[in-house]
Amino acid sequence: MRFEETALWLDNLVPAAMVIHEPIGGTGFKVASFNLGAETFAATVEFNHIDTGLEAQGKDVRSELISVAKCEAPIIVGALNAAASIFAEEPRQHAMPGALVAGIIERAGLAEQVSVRHGLFVAPFMWGKQVPQFDEPKQLTVLLHMLMLTQDEYDYATTYGVAELQKEMLAGSIDLNNWAR
Repeated sequence: MRFEETALWLDNLVPAAMVIHEPIGGTGFKVASFNLGAETFAATVEFNHIDTGLEAQGKDVRSELISVAKCEAPIIVGALNAAASIFAEEPRQHAMPGALVAGIIERAGLAEQVSVRHGLFVAPFMWGKQVPQFDEPKQLTVLLHMLMLTQDEYDYATTYGVAELQKEMLAGSIDLNNWAR
């Protein structure tokens, strides 16, 4: 999927004006951000070129990373760019639901601005049970939601598993979009 197609697809999914952010320092990925008022929605725009190692019905399954946070665009854009770069550079780290990625905020240089540190990647839930997809003859592109975790939450997930962490977070009514929690 080309940049223009991806940008149009994302623009049609989010009811707000889209701003495209160029890669920081000339390396990384373009990221789109959408100001939703108290929150910012952001999505990579060219990550679907990275092989996830997944296939479905004879097609490569690729993704664009998304996230929502109560923060300014440069913070969420930097975090998504760092996560995308980690996936692109680490062949053993696959962009798929259930993936835990350590050190995203440190990599982005944002440790002074937020208290979350690490990422948990899940199927997006903001569209209900239907995950937006862009279907092409040889490739299926889906959205992959990056939830940011504090150090304690990450430690819990690595000790007890992602499913147990998700149960605890739901029971505790944790505001996952608050990156200063």
